[in-house]
Amino acid sequence: MSFATFDFFSGSMGLGGRAGREAACAGRFEPRVMLAGGCTGLVASVVSTPFELLKIQLQLQQRSSGYKGLRDAAARLAMERGVFVSGGLYTGHAVNSCREFAFCATYFGVYEHSRAWFNQSLPAGVAVP
Repeated sequence: MSFATFDFFSGSMGLGGRAGREAACAGRFEPRVMLAGGCTGLVASVVSTPFELLKIQLQLQQRSSGYKGLRDAAARLAMERGVFVSGGLYTGHAVNSCREFAFCATYFGVYEHSRAWFNQSLPAGVAVP
């Protein structure tokens, strides 16, 4: 999912596909690659925030009032707190979005720039994934 989302955002920012990103990164820093990675992180945070909350709730539960499992925790939290309202399954979404933006911007920026560097430095015929 992350690579497909990254491909969409990098194409939207005028970098094109893989060959376009490699040409843009060749020999210089390209901030649009990191921005596309950051936007990918924002999309990932929409998916990951409820799961992060459920994981933390399951880790912090007390034995006597504990949840029976992931489904039980999700159902009870959604019924008690709501889904999209403040205090619902998206509690902590802003912090999670900032973390994912920074992580994915760094991850995809380093990945694409390293890939371009390796493709320039290695002999012809050696493929870099």
